[in-house]
Amino acid sequence: MKVADLLVEQVLQLRLHTPSSAERMARGISYCAPAEFMDPTPFLSPNALLLTNGMGLNISDDRTWDAYVERLARVPVAAIVFGTGPAHQLVPPGLSKAAAAHGVPLLEVPGSVPGLQVHRYVSSVLEAERFALTKQSWELAERCSQLVRGRGNLSPMLRAVAQAVSGEVAVVDAGGSVLLQWPKEGDWKPQARRNLSGGAQSTFPLPASDGGRFSLLVRNSPILDSLPALLGPVCSIIAVHLSSALNEQSGERQAIQKFLSALDDWHAATSADLARLMRSTGLSNRQSSYLIAAAADPDSPVPLWLMRLALQEAFGTVRFAMEDGVFFAFGQEPIDAEPLVALLKQFREELPQLRVLLAGPAESLDQLRLDAAQVRHQLDQAGGSMIVPGLGLQALIAATAGRGAQAAAQRLLAPLLDYDRAHQGRLLDTLEAYLAQDAHADRSCAELFIHRNTLNYRLKQIEGLLDIDLKSLENKANCLIALRLYRAAR
Repeated sequence: MKVADLLVEQVLQLRLHTPSSAERMARGISYCAPAEFMDPTPFLSPNALLLTNGMGLNISDDRTWDAYVERLARVPVAAIVFGTGPAHQLVPPGLSKAAAAHGVPLLEVPGSVPGLQVHRYVSSVLEAERFALTKQSWELAERCSQLVRGRGNLSPMLRAVAQAVSGEVAVVDAGGSVLLQWPKEGDWKPQARRNLSGGAQSTFPLPASDGGRFSLLVRNSPILDSLPALLGPVCSIIAVHLSSALNEQSGERQAIQKFLSALDDWHAATSADLARLMRSTGLSNRQSSYLIAAAADPDSPVPLWLMRLALQEAFGTVRFAMEDGVFFAFGQEPIDAEPLVALLKQFREELPQLRVLLAGPAESLDQLRLDAAQVRHQLDQAGGSMIVPGLGLQALIAATAGRGAQAAAQRLLAPLLDYDRAHQGRLLDTLEAYLAQDAHADRSCAELFIHRNTLNYRLKQIEGLLDIDLKSLENKANCLIALRLYRAAR
């Protein structure tokens, strides 16, 4: 209920005595407060509608009226409703002047209308509004629960909240980083938030969200005064689903970690074992699968939270795991036809500090194993976020690295290993660095911290010991495969 609504109600016969702005007349009324003494402010809360007939205000000095209204304006009260009658036949001029000076709307109740009638009318309207708001709040909470049921995607819920408040909403962490927002194109950078006046935005803690680290921000809503009652239930719903989205249950975490370890165990884990472990995570071994990985910084969890939420929007089913400081995610049932392209663009724009590797779709468990091997290898390389090629040398080595292949690699490299042991040399490291730098001499020297002549001398030694010509592409490939197999066996 607004102050202006009182003037519309003809039964009350109220008359405005002060020139008041549209903003002041649009101020909401929180409750009625009858008061007949000089300083009622200790008993008032903001936006109270002060009702008085001036029985205790026998004032003739304009300065006293000014002090009286000034105290009320500091509360601030929504308006002053002054009843004329036995105590004051007319509204005191000093009161009108003070109300105009301090911007407090002053309304006159004629003697023919009892003050109790105004009190009853306002209280009944406020009670009806509170009931309607409570009903609306629970309907919003129910609608939001249905929107995220069966999925972790929180964007539809934020969209519903933004529509309900006719404004913009965002979920932020304790440091002010934005995790989710609606509309998505809104500017929630710290500077943009600071430019808003305090009354233009409201913050609501998300009570069950992992220790209270998150809050819901609302801005540019025309109903800021009603937001606490409207958003109370839905904040709890958002908090529960946010906590679920950012944390796995213990059993689910163990299952996905077992599956991730089995993918890397080409010798002990059979296809049947993998299928069983995959089903235990809630993933289907009959669905196409996508693999996403990124190195995690334990001191900066926000990027990983953002990744989790983005992946839950991109896939119908997604599972997460942490292994040796690396964040892994498996996604199935993509929402878009090519989810990796959109995710790569999003991660490059929003998370430039992370190197995110994306692979898929894997149509079989064997293909998923190859993707996992390729992703693990790429994590150790320099570069930015990328979609990992579907086939790579490291994946093939992981798939074929049986005992026979490893023994062959050991036999090929044996002359270098024997020389290094006998002379405390670094021929094996030199060959590995040379091939890792694509046979580029200057880059190899920089990595090994040696002179170009030293590199040439060592390469001649390697060619002599292995009886090969390193100018041959096939010989380089054989050495590279042997080195990868040798390292994989250690």
